[in-house]
Amino acid sequence: MKVLVVGGAGFLGQELCKSLIRPDNAGLKRRGGDVEAVEQIVLFDMPGFFDALKTSPCLQDPRVRIETGSIEDPATLARLVDTPGMTVFHLAGIMSGQGEKDFDLCMRVNLDGCRNVLEACRARQAEDSRLVRVVFASSCATFGETTDLPVKDHTKQVPLNTYGVTKTVGELLVNDYTRKGFVDGCSARLPTVIVRPGAPNAASTSCFSGVAREPLKGVDVALPVGRHLPHAVTSTRAIIANLKALHDADMGAVGQAPIDRAVSLPSISVTLQVIIDALHRVVPENQRSKLGKITDAVDPFLSGVVESMAVKSIDSSKALALGLQEVPDVDTIIREYIEDFSSDCVVSLPPVVGDVENLAKRPRHTTIKVALITGAGSGVGRACAVALAKGGFNGIVLVGRRQEALEETAALVVKESANAQVMNRSCDVTQPPEVQSLFLDIERRFGRCDLLFNNAGVGHPPMPLEDVPVSEFQRTLDTNVTGTFLCTQGAFKLMKKQNPQGGRIINNGSVSADRPRPLSAAYTASKHAVTGLTKSTALDGRAYGIACGQIDIGNAATDMSGYIGKGALQATPDGSESRLVEPMMDIKNVAKTVEYMASLPQEANVLFLTVMATNMPLIGRG
Repeated sequence: MKVLVVGGAGFLGQELCKSLIRPDNAGLKRRGGDVEAVEQIVLFDMPGFFDALKTSPCLQDPRVRIETGSIEDPATLARLVDTPGMTVFHLAGIMSGQGEKDFDLCMRVNLDGCRNVLEACRARQAEDSRLVRVVFASSCATFGETTDLPVKDHTKQVPLNTYGVTKTVGELLVNDYTRKGFVDGCSARLPTVIVRPGAPNAASTSCFSGVAREPLKGVDVALPVGRHLPHAVTSTRAIIANLKALHDADMGAVGQAPIDRAVSLPSISVTLQVIIDALHRVVPENQRSKLGKITDAVDPFLSGVVESMAVKSIDSSKALALGLQEVPDVDTIIREYIEDFSSDCVVSLPPVVGDVENLAKRPRHTTIKVALITGAGSGVGRACAVALAKGGFNGIVLVGRRQEALEETAALVVKESANAQVMNRSCDVTQPPEVQSLFLDIERRFGRCDLLFNNAGVGHPPMPLEDVPVSEFQRTLDTNVTGTFLCTQGAFKLMKKQNPQGGRIINNGSVSADRPRPLSAAYTASKHAVTGLTKSTALDGRAYGIACGQIDIGNAATDMSGYIGKGALQATPDGSESRLVEPMMDIKNVAKTVEYMASLPQEANVLFLTVMATNMPLIGRG
């Protein structure tokens, strides 16, 4: 079989070529036929693009030859597509940043160039009935203006840049040329690839590679976008494997339904913080000092661009049904990068003994008791972490937004319980990829989770209901409700499959859920929702030995509630302002109560419990 790689000097073109010439590569499959060995590979790109690749393994193989020219020249492509039934991987294109700066260049290369490739393949078909197999590299940038989450293959494509427009039209051309029987084509929507070697490129999401690549070079990196923005990514090995798998996939007879030949390749949703945490897990502790420093230099415009992208997460069900492979976790992606591009790294990895992944997922019968506390950097979370460690939990997972605060809590935990194994995780509980990564880490480290204390929460300043901004209402619900739900979901999945099965979830509710303070609509609504979630979790957990209860706290002295002791708003018939200095209680009383709820045997559960300052004017408040 002959293979033409258009864009053969690029990163993906070179990696695809390396994969095709590997001794263990059996070849590629013709539609309806058997796997055939790849006997010839032509790498085609612009003049000068191969100059820096003279030592590339691809160019040393006798099966590989290079050709240079312009994709804008139909005659050049007609000369290269010279074998009936051959394969063309069309990977060339102008990227998003350059495409926005030069509209005409983007149109000529991405749109006219794509049609030139298809016309060359069509001309070959006219001379011989054997169709050329075309794999067109599209992009998830074809999705722009949408509310779908995750984005699905049938999501309407409304791209927000010229690059995305040209890729969308390219997909339609591939569909139509296949429908007409001119080619046997398919389009692969590529997610962002991490970790890309070399220099940063002009893509808006380049930092998702740079956040690991530059520190691994020993180079400092400043992050231009927020650490907690989710984005769909894949790995180098996975994308190459899936390009080949899509080539071999049976998509039905040419000219018959389904006409849509575009497939979103598998991906995982990550944030920069998830990648940072994985980097520090993968690199051995004695080598972490070699890593470049990671700082923040957020560009509001660029961060806004990434935040507005539709591809925060992608539904890969169509790709998986065609036989494509799932993307590994971020730890594995970073390990693969260090192995594949070791010359670009200042660190090295010890050899892996045995199947680490499978070992981590085996059911474990251990004496360790693991408690996960969100919002553990201060206040109630910090006090409860210390109390739980003293109460017999010897695996303590501390979760919060500020790493420095978590380290302070960890020091207090170790001081009170020297045998405790403490794991700190910076995590935004409102972001699904960060929560998913958190529970994957817990499973790897401890094999189980026995207790989840959903403590992370926010309040808001008193304000009339009619003046509450929608953004403030949403922010409060995102943290107090969505964050609680996501962590509950993650714990539920792990508790169901761990051995022994089961566990306990304690939600931090509030007495405000049913007796609100004046001017607290968002906070009260969020805590009322948590009460409903507690009941549903307790009900759904019965079959799996998962207990769920809620602690409603009244007037514990914390930074968040300190204003109450200085004068809290009281309800009045006419809405006039009235304040009362209310009694407060020591936060240690909350910690003792949570520790008691957590200490109960699995056969017993405190569904709802109120702990409050004795003289707090709660009774009669509502």
